[in-house]
Amino acid sequence: RRRHTICALVNGVQTCALPICFPVTIGVEEEAYFPGGFVEMVNFVNENIDFPQEAIDLGIKGRVIVRFVVEKDGRISNVSVATPLAGCKACDCAAVKLVEKMPLWKAGKNGGREVRTWVTLPIKFEVN
Repeated sequence: RRRHTICALVNGVQTCALPICFPVTIGVEEEAYFPGGFVEMVNFVNENIDFPQEAIDLGIKGRVIVRFVVEKDGRISNVSVATPLAGCKACDCAAVKLVEKMPLWKAGKNGGREVRTWVTLPIKFEVN
């Protein structure tokens, strides 16, 4: 399976994300995905990431790993920071807010039926 890094350049700040899906149900045949696929996710990140000013001022870089569930109806729930960015709680909050703003996803499927699916999304914060 191919994995793609999503990178967005907003106001001179590069933010990258690598989506990785893990099923809540064992044996998911189709993983949950962002509506429109990878390209639309890149567009969403470009338009909605809010890079914290404190990270810019302090030159902080690194990644926040956010974990959430895509429900059977495509809603996002249980958003949490799986791995925080040391020294930048504002980056952790920005990553969570980005995920919470996402539109309904296409739910994962098992046996042709929608199932709840865990998604882990690393979001890289880096000032260029």
